[in-house]
Amino acid sequence: LAKTNVLLTCTSKGCGTEISVCRQVVGSELYLKWVCENGHCAKKCCSQPLLNRQLHGGDLLLASTTLLSGSNFQKMVMFSKFLNLPFL
Repeated sequence: LAKTNVLLTCTSKGCGTEISVCRQVVGSELYLKWVCENGHCAKKCCSQPLLNRQLHGGDLLLASTTLLSGSNFQKMVMFSKFLNLPFL
């Protein structure tokens, strides 16, 4: 992700407008989308690998860690607040 090369202007035919980055946090993953002012998508990226049936690796790890450690949801929410992690 750090080595991703994205152009500063849109390469769609006849567009050439500036590209901006849109961020969205869903569950434990971060989605990045590079979009121009006219709505053309230059690149999309997700912070976690996608497993079978549209399940992200981080969500599976958080659920299994909570269950196997004997913890509960309230403790995991408090832990994520200490680390400034988004947690739904």
